[in-house]
Amino acid sequence: MGREIRRVPLDFDWPLNKVWEGFLSPDRFDEEPCPDCKNGYSPRAENLYDLWYGNLPFDPASTGSTPWRHDSPAVRAFAERNLSNAPGYYGRCEAALAREAQRLANLFNEGWCHHLAQEDVDALVAGGRLYDFTHTWSREGGWQPKEPPSRRPLRRSTSGRCAAWATTASTLTSSSRLAASGRA
Repeated sequence: MGREIRRVPLDFDWPLNKVWEGFLSPDRFDEEPCPDCKNGYSPRAENLYDLWYGNLPFDPASTGSTPWRHDSPAVRAFAERNLSNAPGYYGRCEAALAREAQRLANLFNEGWCHHLAQEDVDALVAGGRLYDFTHTWSREGGWQPKEPPSRRPLRRSTSGRCAAWATTASTLTSSSRLAASGRA
């Protein structure tokens, strides 16, 4: 446990060697945990979360999507990038590329986040969750809506772009996370 020096008002009157109560969470904020919740979400929200990230069985056909294949251009390009970034780990041969492409295809087929339907895209846009597609970023102004603003929802073709983006984004953050496949 460390010690910190803090600036306080001159009239701050508190006994030495006693933790100031302002640093403590009052007992009135402690609640009984929900007996039906694992992570603080409702059971329905937990189910959706687990489907999204592939922690529950997911079937790409449930969103009208076709499963990713090891020979899909996006999957193969991602596998090639992985191999080029870590040749000592993956290897350099065609067999290593095929193994990595199959691993990625399996990973991408396990989660709803890689198989977005148009309704999913619409809900994500409405919730402000697709800023990469609907806004631009600058250091000066932060996130700004794209000009001219689109008055129509993102089209079906965008759901494929979102799925490819989700494939890239989630694999970059958790490429080793594997879960069950298929949707409940």
